[in-house]
Amino acid sequence: MSIEENKDTIRRMFKAQLANDMVTYRQILADDLKWEIMQVGIDQPRGKEEMIAMLQLVHKSLGGGKWDKQVVSMVGEGDRLAVEATATMELRNGSLYDQRYHYVYVFRNGQVVAVKEYCDTLNAANAFKGLPPVAEAPK
Repeated sequence: MSIEENKDTIRRMFKAQLANDMVTYRQILADDLKWEIMQVGIDQPRGKEEMIAMLQLVHKSLGGGKWDKQVVSMVGEGDRLAVEATATMELRNGSLYDQRYHYVYVFRNGQVVAVKEYCDTLNAANAFKGLPPVAEAPK
């Protein structure tokens, strides 16, 4: 796949995340996905089903249903794509989650096979306080 096709895949993935479109999200993630949230203690790779479950928990945590996630920039080389993104969401606990992300995606045959996700995990823990944990260490 080309870098532009990979960029389109990420745009579709973000759109699927926002819409809670599990069919599209599932199609984009490879069955042997390894997704790491880069924080000591929770950085063990998660698989496809764990990431689907995590997305479902995020949607259950939303307050007024408002979630915005935007690509800031994307740079690709070969089968890798670096993505800067922002997200804001209104949560059921009254918090406003305002986050900045950096992702490194690896693609194979048009699907995401590996991800390293960098974000302010303390910000996330504080915002999601009292809600179901969405980023616990995998068991």
